[in-house]
Amino acid sequence: MNSEKIFESHNLTLHDRRHSELTGVDDVLGFDDNSITLHSALGDMVIEGEELKIDSFSSDKGLLTVTGKVNGIYYMETGDNRRSSKKRR
Repeated sequence: MNSEKIFESHNLTLHDRRHSELTGVDDVLGFDDNSITLHSALGDMVIEGEELKIDSFSSDKGLLTVTGKVNGIYYMETGDNRRSSKKRR
């Protein structure tokens, strides 16, 4: 029997850039005070900010709550590397 959860939808709520609630999250891939990388029903994403803290995470429910100042939220496409810019010629 496969116990892996597959979420079909994903929602993001951001209150005053200080409190985030996300649904459809199946894994937190990495985190520190300045970024949280996670996998959602819509693919990998990164939350960037200051003094970020994971308040709670339930992989069974797919619910993640985060506090701290959010400066950016990015959804990553397969093979996307936002930090390395590619110059067009």
